[in-house]
Amino acid sequence: MKSSIEAHNVSKDLDHICILENMNFHIPKNSITLIKGSNGSGKSVTLKLIAQLYKVTRGSININGQISYAPDHFPDYLNLTVEEYLIFVSKCYRMSFNNDKLRKMIKGLNLHNFLNYKIKNCSKGTQQKVNLAQCLIKNADIYIFDEPFVGLDNNSIDYLIDYLSNLKQTATIVLSSHERYINERLVTDIINIETKLHTSVQNQRKNKKIIVLDNFSNIEPSEIVNNSDFDYNIIEEDNKLKLKICVPLTITNKVLYELIQKGAIIDTVKNEEDNE
Repeated sequence: MKSSIEAHNVSKDLDHICILENMNFHIPKNSITLIKGSNGSGKSVTLKLIAQLYKVTRGSININGQISYAPDHFPDYLNLTVEEYLIFVSKCYRMSFNNDKLRKMIKGLNLHNFLNYKIKNCSKGTQQKVNLAQCLIKNADIYIFDEPFVGLDNNSIDYLIDYLSNLKQTATIVLSSHERYINERLVTDIINIETKLHTSVQNQRKNKKIIVLDNFSNIEPSEIVNNSDFDYNIIEEDNKLKLKICVPLTITNKVLYELIQKGAIIDTVKNEEDNE
C-alpha cells in the first residue's frame, strides 16, 4: 500500500526536552489514521511535525501531497465575523465564498445562523466548526485534525464522521481524538506514539463479530463486557435503543450463549467490517 507520510528516526526536542524520540511510522494513502497516546505523550507535536509547522530535531518526514491543518485551539480573539473570516480564507485558497463546497459545509455544520457573529463572541463549539470549515474547504491531499470533535454537538459529529468517511476516498486523514466511540466508527489505522506500534483496524475487524441486542433490559453490559477485548455502546436503530457488542470471533458463541441465558433478544450477528 502506498504511503502519504513516512517518518524515519524522527526525534523532536522542545526547550531542551525530548518530546519524541526515534519515531518510525508510515501513514497509508486514503486512510484515516489516529495518532494515539496519553496526555503529554506528544500527539499534538507529532501532528505539527506532519503539518510541517515544526521542524524535526533529528530524522526526516516525507510528505506526499498538499496539507490542510486544523489545530486543537482555534484563535478565539478574532474580531471578524464568521462570514468575514471564511471569505478571507476562501480568497487565500483562490475560491469564491459562494462555492458549493463551502455552502454545503456551512449548512452541514449548522454555521448559517452564526455568519454575522464575531468569532471572539462565539461559543467554543461554534469556533471549532469554523476551525473545521477553514481546514476542509482547502483542496488538499492530506487533512490533519487535532481533537476535531471537541465541543461539537451530536448532529455536527455525525456530519463530520460522514464527511471524513467520504473524503478518505480521495485524501488521507490524520487526527488525534479521545472519543473512543467516534474512533471506532471512523478510524482505519492507529499509530501509538508511546508503544511505537502501527495497527490496521480494518484487519482487526475481520476477526470480530458485532452482536446487536433488541431487548437488553435485563442485561448489565459491564457483566458481559468485563474484558479489555470487548467494546459496547447503546445505539438508536429503527427508532429503538439497542445494545451493540463487539466481541472476538473466537468467543462469539460463548457470549451468545451467556446473553441468551440472561434473557437477551438477539437482533443481528454480523462481521464487524460489514458494519461500516
